[in-house]
Amino acid sequence: MSKIKLGIVAISILCVSNSVSFAQHNNPILHVNTKWAECSMQLDPSLTQDAWRQFTQEAGIMTVLNPLTSAKPLGKWNFDIGLSMNQYPVDDTDSAWNDTFVHPHSTHWLYADTSDDPGVVTDKHADSRHVLSLPLLLGRIGVTDKIDVGIFFFSAKPDANYAFRGGQVQYNFLNDSEKNLSAAARVSIGQIVGVDDFKLSTYSADVMASKDISIFSGYAGFTAYMVRSHETTSAVNLDDENVFGVQGNIGVTTLLFSHLKLGVQLTVGVLTFPGIVIGFSM
Repeated sequence: MSKIKLGIVAISILCVSNSVSFAQHNNPILHVNTKWAECSMQLDPSLTQDAWRQFTQEAGIMTVLNPLTSAKPLGKWNFDIGLSMNQYPVDDTDSAWNDTFVHPHSTHWLYADTSDDPGVVTDKHADSRHVLSLPLLLGRIGVTDKIDVGIFFFSAKPDANYAFRGGQVQYNFLNDSEKNLSAAARVSIGQIVGVDDFKLSTYSADVMASKDISIFSGYAGFTAYMVRSHETTSAVNLDDENVFGVQGNIGVTTLLFSHLKLGVQLTVGVLTFPGIVIGFSM
């Protein structure tokens, strides 16, 4: 065989190999379990320790309660409720997500171009924007002039097996009405619940400061957190993971008509993602 033919064969093998590798990375085989009608959390025997750690870190960040509010205290017995939406840049083709989820059929992706019909392969899923949108119901009430307590909750579709929940305590240690400056510290805990295969909890603490300018309140702060995960299934044999991290937050909120709260926030860390909130404050 001539050198030219050998070169063509080598290039062809390399191209096929790269194509297969790319296809496997971007179009993994989904794990199917018809027990749930929606994508649900279940650990697959192929899950590796590295992927388990990545899942712990990324899923843990989703259970960190982001401020989406200024550092000002609500005041005793005042409250606000709202709905937030964060958009997390996680890739459902990664082993960390593919091997921790099961699906009702083999073409039902976790998100992006989801196919609801068995056998119908979604178009260009590998090229879709990999952003997982997670809505959270938020509630906060002032128990003293300086201390607020709050909760958050998210439930997946009724036919899935997981939910997120958590709570926080916020203490305002600066509230200068003349300079319109406020600062506060918070501690919070978040959990993934409803899953038989593992337990995951996140503990976080943050400090934030804000300044009011006209009807707007700009704020910034940073959060330190620890995520702990523990698998509880015989399908895998994985060590517990304890992941530490920090992230920064910057955002702005406003009150329209005295009670309608709107806000946007950017969080920068292992995952960098935007968030929005709309709610009612009293």
